[in-house]
Formats: sequence, structure tokens, C-alpha cells
Amino acid sequence: MKVLYAEDNREIATLFIEIIKDNFPDFDVIHVENGRKAIDYLQSDIFDLVISDYTMPENTGGDVLNYMLDNDREEPFILITGERIKLLPEFKGKTPTDKMKFLNKPVDEDVLVEIIARMLNIVGKEMEPEKNNIEGDDYVPIEITRIGNFNTAPCDFYLSLSQNKMVKVINKGGIEVQDIINKYEPKGVKSLYIIKSDLQIMNEAITERLGRVMDSGEDLSSASRMALEGDAVLTIQEQLQNFGVKDDYINYANKVVDHVIDTYKTDKNINEMINLIKNSTDGYLIQHSMMTSFMANIIIKNSEWSSVTNQEKITMASLFHDISLANSSYEDEETKSFLTGINENETEKDFLNHPQKSVEMLSKIPNMPDLFTIILEHHEKPDGSGFPRGLKANRLSPMSCILILAHHLADLIQFNQGEYKINNEMIESLREKYNDGHFLQLIECFKSALNPF
Repeated sequence: MKVLYAEDNREIATLFIEIIKDNFPDFDVIHVENGRKAIDYLQSDIFDLVISDYTMPENTGGDVLNYMLDNDREEPFILITGERIKLLPEFKGKTPTDKMKFLNKPVDEDVLVEIIARMLNIVGKEMEPEKNNIEGDDYVPIEITRIGNFNTAPCDFYLSLSQNKMVKVINKGGIEVQDIINKYEPKGVKSLYIIKSDLQIMNEAITERLGRVMDSGEDLSSASRMALEGDAVLTIQEQLQNFGVKDDYINYANKVVDHVIDTYKTDKNINEMINLIKNSTDGYLIQHSMMTSFMANIIIKNSEWSSVTNQEKITMASLFHDISLANSSYEDEETKSFLTGINENETEKDFLNHPQKSVEMLSKIPNMPDLFTIILEHHEKPDGSGFPRGLKANRLSPMSCILILAHHLADLIQFNQGEYKINNEMIESLREKYNDGHFLQLIECFKSALNPF
């Protein structure tokens, strides 16, 4: 069989070719260094299998994918990428064929071999849904966008047919994860379900995968970096809500914070980054936390309180200030808190108490006592009308004021429909509302950061 393989990194190419030849000795592998050469070969020959990395010079693996789709090529095709598939520009508006597979880096040797074998009909059949009699309360939903990046399933996944009926669609250890996602996502399926007892296994698998990507130094797009970071923040939230603080998750949270700060150091301007965050596919609260952390980084980097320690601290506070709230809940309450003010009643009690609850959940993180104060005070207002303690501006620390301002800016941006651009009118509205204490100086810091834009 004849295989076309596109990969610009010679060391990786050598390793992959060895894996293919060791397991399929009759394969003839033709290696090219970029997408342009791969397309040249496809224009003049027919192959039994095409494998391509995504990030390459002179046409990407996405260009190879597009060529194959546009020209109705019949060859099985494997695209290997560190990016999220749904964020690849070449994927938008395109429907992959049944002969196309997507593998996320890092790729396990056994997974690659099994995928190739299945695609060439050496082994394997599509799994039929398996009925299950577990009670509905024993399942928890997992957003489908968080599942598709697994090369092998860490646990069983189920499709909800009705309130009391589930069918298994992915077996633990199964490699057809992306195929199942491609099958059900176009039908409007937003989540698959796992058994509640598998939640920690799922969280640990997500953590391991995201951690490996963050450690790999893979050159990801800003959109993919933010998607990865949003998934990491959500995973930490779920871990803390269900299992409490553990040392490995504290280390993981610190790694996420460092990764987020590095993302904000890219050469994109402020308004480009704002709209990248705003257009992400994460739920409201995760998107809100990412937006708050970006605004906080802009403010602190231009202030007299700028330091590595303070930047890490304000990023940590921004990402996890709402960690006690469920990602899919409280959006209306957040809107009310900003637009009309909170009316204390029974249905909003949990929301009014969430600063204290977030602090309680994070209370075992060592050596950061002022982090808890910053989080506790993120809903305070300069005139003392905020909550939970009704503090006025002169009693709020500079770091608390930064988070309060960043939180307000994030709400302004998220409640605005369509593309958003910060302008002088917004700055003036901030001055009217935040006209005392450290807020005035911090608004000037924010304004100075906008001058180039």
C-alpha cells in the first residue's frame, strides 16, 4: 500500500515512519515536508492513505484537507494537530467524510496504528449503541466540545434519548471518539453523559491531556490557546466543586495561570484579543473569567503595582473568582447585578453568597491570603452599595480595585452584541462610576494601555 505523509519536523517524521513500517512492513511511505508538496503529489497520483500534520510552511494540513474535499478524493485521510478541530479555519463550512480522522497531539503509537488499521479495513467495525439501565441521577453531562479532543475515551460515554433512557455510544478505551462527535454534533447534541463515579477519571484525563499540550510548547493559535485554557479552568472548577483542593490541582492551576499570561503577551492588539475571547465556545462564566483576567492584566501591567507576583495573583483571582458557580447557571443573576443591581430574594441567595463560597473552596491554597480578599471583594462598589460587605472605595486595596474594574469591563463587553471595540466613551463612563480611591488612578492606567488602538 502507498502512503503519503506530510510533516515538516524531520525528527517526528522519522519516528512516525518507523512506527508505520514496524507495524505495516508492506507500506510504501512517501514523505514530504509541507502541504504544497503533498498537494503536488495528490495532483499526479493516487494513494491508499494520506497522513498530514496541520502546522507546516508552504500550505498547512488544512490546505491538504481542503484540496481533498474540494476534489472529492477517495483516499482515507488523517490530520494530526495540536489545535482544536472546530477552531481550524479550513474546517468551517466543510463536512468531513467518513474516511477522514482527526488526531490531537500528542499521538499515542497504539492509537495511530489502530486508526490506520481500521481505516484500511484491516480491523474494526462501528460500535452499536448499548442500552443501559443506570438511573438518570447517576449521570453527569460533559460538553461535547470537551470530548472530541481525546484520541482514546477515558471512560464510557452515553447519549440521552429521553429523561430516563441512555444508550452507550463510546466505550472506555475506544478510538472512534471524533467519529461519534461528528455523528451527533450536527444533530444538535450539546453534551454526552458519563456515570457520576467516572467524573474524577474524566477530570484527570482532561487535566493530563491539557497539561501535556501546555508543556509541549506547541505553537497554537490564540483561539486554540484560549479554548484550551477555558477547558482547563472549567476542569479545575469541577474538580474543586466535587473533590476539593488537592496539591496536584494547585500546581495545575498555577500552570494554567502562567499559560494564560503568556497568551496575553502575543502581538495581537487589545480589541482583537477581546473579540477572540468573546467569540469562544465556552459557557458564559468561563468566558467571563477569561475576559476579566485579560482586562485585569491590561490594567495591572500599566500600573505602579505591576510585578510578576501581582500579575500571577490577579490572574488567579480573575480566573477563579466565580468558581463556586456552575458554568451554565447564574447568567441572568450576573446580568441583573450589573444592569439593575441585586434584589435580595430567596432565588438569588446563592448568587449573593458566591464570593464567600468561592473563597471557602480555594481556602486551602497556601501562601496567598490576600488572594482571598481580592476574590471576596470583587462585587464591591466605590459608593459602598456592593456586596458582600458594602465597602467604600477608601477601604478597598489596589488589587481589589483592579479586579472590580476588570469585572465591570468584562460585563460591559459581554453584554454588548456583535464585535466590540473599547473607546473613549467607555473610559468616561468608568470615570463617572469609579470616581474615588485607587479607581481613578487605575482608570488612567487602563486608558494609557489603549492609546495605540
